[in-house]
Amino acid sequence: MIYSLYVTDATLKNNPSLVSKVRQDKDGCWYIKKSAIAYEGKCRLKAEANDYFGGDDSQTYLSRVLVNPTYATLFKHAKKSQEYTKDYHHNFFEGFWVALMENDVAIIRLEFGS
Repeated sequence: MIYSLYVTDATLKNNPSLVSKVRQDKDGCWYIKKSAIAYEGKCRLKAEANDYFGGDDSQTYLSRVLVNPTYATLFKHAKKSQEYTKDYHHNFFEGFWVALMENDVAIIRLEFGS
């Protein structure tokens, strides 16, 4: 699993709340801090089954309810989700987004690429 979340200068300019969640390396590249809170509040992380890449045994992954998960927690669940989806083709964890709300719990979709 390769975690490819990154931040650009434009992203920081348009989202000032991200500044405390990133670090800059010696070459001027910005990176998300693994210890930073990725989502504030209750959520469940979801990765969809994929019969094409995961085969007939592919299952949707849905985590337990998490509260204020860090990026490190998202990375851990991204890796664990492959055990369910069986999709080892898409090894780049590229991001996440709130797919829907169930009561006060956000269902966050994990996005992968190859």
